[in-house]
Amino acid sequence: MNEKQKEKTIIAIKKYGYIALAVLLVAASVWAIVSSEKAAKMEQQVNNSYDRGYIELLSDLENLLTSLSKLQVISTDRQYILQLMDIWRQTGETKGVLASLPVSQVVMGELSAFITRMGDYCYMLGQKVASGSVIDQSDLDQIQELENTSIDIYNKLQAEFETNRGKYAMLTAEGYTKMADEDDVMFSKLSEDNTDYPHLIYDGPYSETRDEQTPKYIAGEDEVTEAEAKKAAADFLGEDQGNLVKMDDLKGTIECYVFKSETEEQVGDVSIYITKKGAKVLMMTEEIMPNETVVPNEEQLQELEAVGAEYLNEHGFGEVEATYSQYYDGLAVINFAATQDGVVLYPDLIKLSVQISSKEVVGIDARNYIMAHQDRTLRAVNLSMDEAKAILNPSLNVVGERLALIPEDDLTENLCYEFTVQKDGTDYLIYIDALNGEEVDILKIIHTNQGSLVM
Repeated sequence: MNEKQKEKTIIAIKKYGYIALAVLLVAASVWAIVSSEKAAKMEQQVNNSYDRGYIELLSDLENLLTSLSKLQVISTDRQYILQLMDIWRQTGETKGVLASLPVSQVVMGELSAFITRMGDYCYMLGQKVASGSVIDQSDLDQIQELENTSIDIYNKLQAEFETNRGKYAMLTAEGYTKMADEDDVMFSKLSEDNTDYPHLIYDGPYSETRDEQTPKYIAGEDEVTEAEAKKAAADFLGEDQGNLVKMDDLKGTIECYVFKSETEEQVGDVSIYITKKGAKVLMMTEEIMPNETVVPNEEQLQELEAVGAEYLNEHGFGEVEATYSQYYDGLAVINFAATQDGVVLYPDLIKLSVQISSKEVVGIDARNYIMAHQDRTLRAVNLSMDEAKAILNPSLNVVGERLALIPEDDLTENLCYEFTVQKDGTDYLIYIDALNGEEVDILKIIHTNQGSLVM
């Protein structure tokens, strides 16, 4: 090949090279445009979906507020029952909407718990009226407190919705869709403002967390690294650390690292919260498909309680005793209290969610235990069980008795004899101070198809 032919060949190669490069650039541009358009379309779809969810949530809260306000002016038992049962139904729908929103359990937990407590409380009141009791002033005061809190929640949500609508998903530099940071979207104000949720004893005596305390179980424990927390989470779940994804940290009274074990179907996803001090498990929740509510018989309940007690013992919670249970969506939610020398320690409660059909533990809430558990020296009793029983009203039928440590409003603890008694077909819990014989507390037990409620 002579020099002229070589030159023509080189020119041709360059020419076709430029053409090929131009084609590639055009193709890349088209691909980028198409990808960007697809991502933008996905972003818009996600945002529209969540907008609808928040609008539905606000609508549900409006309906709840209307129903709560009606309770203040009702004058007949029939209307009380209808309205209370309607609120119970509405809270179930509202919880379903909450579960569909782009907010982690870290932020949503308190609101969801409040909605649950509201529904359970109204259900209990409905049962109370149906059994012939009357709505008294203390009930109306509690309803007013529920309404005031609901108004506060509604106003905060409405304000943030108007500010943040359409910002739940965004495009990254690579053209993909991600969720906006939690601090940039809804519910951040509810978390920051520490909304004052009213306290309701609804699923067993002394079942609410005392968040005003310093967590005793992890007091003095060293801070752990994220890697150490991840190992603790993997060991608790019995999984490989590689399966766990780091989520946003839990802030507040008990700070935690949060991890998630994800499945392709989402059902089966597990979230676990590990305390930054001491690497203890605060909560664990598994996403499951809700099933029809089943009420276990006595034998089945004993089996579920045995499964729960063994689970807690294997995971380092020591000796426990089942106290009260509730049933919904195919789950038995069982309260376990730590025990010491045969004394039930009500401050140290652990709530377990156990699937009734499979007898698998799918959730744990150890907030009370983390807040209260410590090495205790229980004081000596001055009264015998029989001496304490003699203090009771003689018209009562005693059906259960034991020693129990109960929390007081001033954050102290009181060793008492707990008597389960019956009067005219109604069950009560009466607590007699084991030191001085004082009658320190009386709780009424309401038995429902969903378990036992105490107030």
